[in-house]
Amino acid sequence: MIEQAESVLRELGLTQCRVRHHGPLARIEILENDFEKILLPAVRNRVSEQFRCIGYHYVTLDLGGFISGSLNRVLNPE
Repeated sequence: MIEQAESVLRELGLTQCRVRHHGPLARIEILENDFEKILLPAVRNRVSEQFRCIGYHYVTLDLGGFISGSLNRVLNPE
């Protein structure tokens, strides 16, 4: 599921991205510079529709943006 979802984002030109899988929820991490693009109605609708076809019930945008290694912070809190 994650690979398919990230492929959707890359096809839209969002090269620095991650999709985090939380059961039925997909959390999208992209560069802050790409927020404006993903929030365009046509892009937002395409992402939502394609993620639902992949199997996600909910699609969210992480307002913290894309940060390499961010999952490690969650797994190893200090």
